[in-house]
Amino acid sequence: AHAHGARAARAMALVRAAAGGPPPPASLEAELARGAAARFPLTGADLVAAGMRPGPALGDALETAKRRWIASNFSLDKAALLGEVLDKGHDR
Repeated sequence: AHAHGARAARAMALVRAAAGGPPPPASLEAELARGAAARFPLTGADLVAAGMRPGPALGDALETAKRRWIASNFSLDKAALLGEVLDKGHDR
């Protein structure tokens, strides 16, 4: 729901079930609403303010942080994500 919206995610869950996959969970609507409302808390400006230089490495770090945030089920906040990026020693 985060990437393509609740409507598309709902349709994917229903198609998957219709194709013989597992039925959508009872919590589907709540999960869709949560994913659709999720806003990535870290920006390139945050990384620059933390000392990273603008450029491809910054974009890579931001993309890696976004994947981690999604994998965390949107639970990592700005401070945690920024800490992970800086701990990895991305180009500063």
